[in-house]
Amino acid sequence: MTGYGKSQKLEGILSIAALCLFVVVVAGWDSSLRQADQATIHRHAKVIEDDLWDLNSDASLNYLALATDTGNYEQLNVFTADDELLLHLEGSDPGFVDLLLLKLGLIPKINLQADVYHNDSSIGRIEAVHRHDTVYRYLYFFLVILLVLLSVRFFIRLLYAKETLETRVQGRTAELAEEKERLAVTLRSIGDGVITTDLQGKVVLINKISEMLTGWSQEEAAGKPIEDVFNIINEQTGKPCENPVEKVLATGQIIALANHTALIAKDGTRHVIEDSGAPIFDQKSNIIGTVLVYRDVTSEKRTKTELAKIQKLESVGVLAGGIAHDFNNILAAILGNVELAAMYTDPDAKSYPLLEASKKAALRAKGLTRQLLTFARGGDPVRQSASIKKIVTDSANFVLHGSSVVCDYHFPEDLWNVDVDTGQISQVIQNIIINGCHAMPDGGVIEVFCKNVEKPGKEVSALSAGKYIKITISDSGSGIPAKFLDKIFDPYFSTKQEGSGLGLAICYSIISKHDGMITATSDLNRGTDFTIYLPACVQTAAQDQSTVEQGLDRSETRGTILIMDDEEMIRDMTSEMLSRLGHEVLLAEHGHEAIEIYNEHRRKNRKIDIIIMDLTIPGGMGGKDTIKEILRIDPQAKVVVASGYSNDPVMARYRQYGFRASIAKPFQIAELNTLINDLLQ
Repeated sequence: MTGYGKSQKLEGILSIAALCLFVVVVAGWDSSLRQADQATIHRHAKVIEDDLWDLNSDASLNYLALATDTGNYEQLNVFTADDELLLHLEGSDPGFVDLLLLKLGLIPKINLQADVYHNDSSIGRIEAVHRHDTVYRYLYFFLVILLVLLSVRFFIRLLYAKETLETRVQGRTAELAEEKERLAVTLRSIGDGVITTDLQGKVVLINKISEMLTGWSQEEAAGKPIEDVFNIINEQTGKPCENPVEKVLATGQIIALANHTALIAKDGTRHVIEDSGAPIFDQKSNIIGTVLVYRDVTSEKRTKTELAKIQKLESVGVLAGGIAHDFNNILAAILGNVELAAMYTDPDAKSYPLLEASKKAALRAKGLTRQLLTFARGGDPVRQSASIKKIVTDSANFVLHGSSVVCDYHFPEDLWNVDVDTGQISQVIQNIIINGCHAMPDGGVIEVFCKNVEKPGKEVSALSAGKYIKITISDSGSGIPAKFLDKIFDPYFSTKQEGSGLGLAICYSIISKHDGMITATSDLNRGTDFTIYLPACVQTAAQDQSTVEQGLDRSETRGTILIMDDEEMIRDMTSEMLSRLGHEVLLAEHGHEAIEIYNEHRRKNRKIDIIIMDLTIPGGMGGKDTIKEILRIDPQAKVVVASGYSNDPVMARYRQYGFRASIAKPFQIAELNTLINDLLQ
């Protein structure tokens, strides 16, 4: 029950008690007054008794007349024992109020009587009609009780009002505390920085985000001028920006900061911010302060910048991929024809060394196209057994050309091959070597170590069991601070003023896709070591080269092979290669023609053993679509995908598309022969 309810209940109890008291008092008082009236009439009788010898004397008459006038008697009669009227007196006429109260019955008339005695014998009697006007006394008493009751009621209400007020104050205080706590929680939860000031531009409150961005705590910032805590400059010019609080107080409107605004923290750190300022109004719409709400857009701005760079890189990548694809087609014809010409030429002829030189030049050009493809963003790695020694030396020498930095290589003789995408691993080596060059602007030596590792778990527990090649690339540059070392593989992280911050992130992604691992250690001013683990093929570079050179001497099985390629020179060159190897060759320009040839041979019960399809046919059906129709006709068909753009995801996951193998252009005749023999056998 509320204080007001308690007050009403107590007032009701007091009112009932007061009414009961009034009734009891009035009843007792009325009885007492009636007894007094009776005593008065007896006193009159006594006076008559004492003056009996002179009843009609002036003294008795005057006394009774006075009693009539002052005693509120309407009339007074004296009778003898024989009921003879001895004296009759009329009282004064009642006033207007008494007359009105008489008519209302509020002043009753009382008949009084007393015997007159003489020598203990009744000699007569006195009778009177008395107007009982005690209503005035009751009214006075009622007013007193009412006044007391009202006073008590006022006191009770005052007490309960005080209690209620205290309760309300406590409740409101609790509500304000809760509201303050909610406000504090809300401010702490807001992802933007919030600062409030008074009319003098002094800080009143800052939230946690503001504490982090400005470097000022709430206790330190409270009462400080806003320009001390919220120190903003133009990011491009470095000049101080206009105080937003002064502008808000001057205009009384919401304002926004200009573009390129940077917040300088207490420790000098810069944060690019976007913010707005607004006035704080009280209930009467008077400005009592300002509030600044701002957010750190440094990462967002950097991301936008990097996305723009990435889009440019993607454009370059698309261009590079297209150029590499077309150039590889041309190079495939050159390399293939040079190889064929060498096969038809006597080794003792003067032209033979020239053809071998042309072949070497073509192979170097093939390496350049692979370098070009590192700029094109591909899918999963197209793995093949390769010499890590050749990948490392070619990649490092390529980026160090014209530099004051040199590489010192350390390779064991029995170094295993690696099962990798050579183009992607070249990109990793190049990025790390470039970082080493930047760390040694005055020149120096980069040490490269490679060794076979059979149980990597002893060194790197995160790697699964197997055989790996461990590559260590060490520079003697400025090193990487310890606080940045764990972040160097994060996208967009860079300690350089320029650059996308994507180099090492791409390296990490490539190595991870190769089921390997890359780590870094560094000492300030002493240099940085990058360590790479790559899955190995238990085959040395010498063995691999021997296999390539002897590929044409292996036992061969003759077959019928269908070549699908939109480039006539590729079809002719490949046809000549396969014919030279003893195979029957069929040619198709696009997918529809290849399907028609395949169906025709099946109708004639003539088997086509292998189909080599170009992945991309401009304006026609390429290998990706053609194989679906071929496998619908013959699920056992052996189809090989070929492409001059080796980074295409189909080349990496050819089995998912139904192909039995993949071969990247340009290819050598020995490489093609090995592939054909493996499929035929």
